[in-house]
Amino acid sequence: LAHGPDPDVCSSDLVRAVRERLIDGMILVSRESQEQEQWLRGQGLPVVTYGASYGMVRSPGHVSVDMEAMTRECIEAFMARGCRSLGVLGARQWHVDIFRSLQPRFGFGIREDWVVASVAREKGLSSRLAGFGREAAMEAMLVSGWSRKHRDRGALPDGLLITNDTVAGGAIPCLARMGIRAGIEMEIATHANRNSPALVEWEAGLILAEFDIDEIVEAVFRGLETLMEGKSLRHPYVAIQPTLRFAPPNAAGSSMEPLPAD
Repeated sequence: LAHGPDPDVCSSDLVRAVRERLIDGMILVSRESQEQEQWLRGQGLPVVTYGASYGMVRSPGHVSVDMEAMTRECIEAFMARGCRSLGVLGARQWHVDIFRSLQPRFGFGIREDWVVASVAREKGLSSRLAGFGREAAMEAMLVSGWSRKHRDRGALPDGLLITNDTVAGGAIPCLARMGIRAGIEMEIATHANRNSPALVEWEAGLILAEFDIDEIVEAVFRGLETLMEGKSLRHPYVAIQPTLRFAPPNAAGSSMEPLPAD
């Protein structure tokens, strides 16, 4: 069950199916509503959740990607490459909150003109996030003073973290067209799904924090099967860890040249 912007209202068909025991277990994707989750659990239904959980009360049987680990490892990679000022394009406000919370530990400067968070909700999220990536990149360049005509490196942070591959798919082509290439004008790190084609055209020079979709699916279904068998979960909360991959500058498919200066 993937719920939308009003997820606390269960459909009549779902309520009937649960009460008549037509459903043996439930997977909740994109966890945004504790009310709906609590109702389902209150019916005695085995439930496993996957998705956002930052700032929410966790229930046993939750699987998520470890956004804090991803952010920390990307910042460490930035620092290892000599980056001292960083920005972030966050698919969620809490992604930006995690980024800010790590600043005292690493001591990097935050370029506020390159800090933008999406307010998109779950309904139509993918298309909205792609648009947000484009809009956020344009907004940051406008505020910082970067343009095709005025390519002042001082307008850019040393590194930019993008917390969602769909956001990256909107932002990176936009940056490239304006003369900002990953690993050349600016280091760029982004969330990615392993073996996904989403960023293959743009991955040259990127720092990719990759999550294994197979690992996520296995964790979700293993947890649900355990609960449906009436057993306790050995690991009630599973945080999938990222693996950093550094794409070479000459990666295939990333041949876009910046547009000429006006």
